[in-house]
Amino acid sequence: MDFGFCLRLALLLSVWSSAQFESIPNGVFHMECRDRYFMIAVDLSFTGEEPHFEAVDESGVYSINETYSAECGYSVNVLPLQGRAELRASYFSCHTDNLDDEVFTFHFNLISTQEGQAVTYALNKTCSPSLPWSPREVMCELNYMEVSVRSEITCPSGTKKDNWDALKPAHSSTTSDWQVMFHRNNEQLPPMNLSEARMQGYVFDLTDGRLVFRTPYGQPDSFSTEVNGVPVEVVHATIFSRQSWVVLMVDLVAACSMC
Repeated sequence: MDFGFCLRLALLLSVWSSAQFESIPNGVFHMECRDRYFMIAVDLSFTGEEPHFEAVDESGVYSINETYSAECGYSVNVLPLQGRAELRASYFSCHTDNLDDEVFTFHFNLISTQEGQAVTYALNKTCSPSLPWSPREVMCELNYMEVSVRSEITCPSGTKKDNWDALKPAHSSTTSDWQVMFHRNNEQLPPMNLSEARMQGYVFDLTDGRLVFRTPYGQPDSFSTEVNGVPVEVVHATIFSRQSWVVLMVDLVAACSMC
């Protein structure tokens, strides 16, 4: 068995073993794998009016608050009239275990209020998309826009995969030569490195086969326009890197309805 897998499993078990979980009753929650995201629905009569979710992976437990959810590919929607709360997680969300862009495993904690006390329930699910990934995909969620492109179609001939792999740690490395330039109303804004972009709420990630870009709505580098009379918010980013005599450049555009 792969040592790295064993280590990740041991760390994840350590995270779980340090917390006390209750068994959630049947009938008060529903989990479903959709085409492009995973959904959890829970009854407010069971959780209380303000349920809270946490994402769990081998590195720790992460509270899904308003800012973090938009940056990391989660949306939480409380629906009082329907008597439920929904958590939706992108298949490319931050703490999802992604196997070859085909199998996605989610680990969440649901924290509810029971008789005035906070109670934690573990909710886990593995999903496989029912539809194959298109070369370019755009997802418009309640609180963020996400665009992903197939990485192999963006690579010029002769480009090594190692050059793209440099994107994985790039958002946390000040030495990365990857940069991003935003376009707004036909104006090219000054480029910034990916660390600076991450501090402003933009997330870039590279999976085994896709380049992913995610942004909250209302960012200063996005703009509003109309498409067929429908108002939309648009974000247009170009990431680029000079690798020897080759310049790698990828356009990432998302447009989502403002209605």
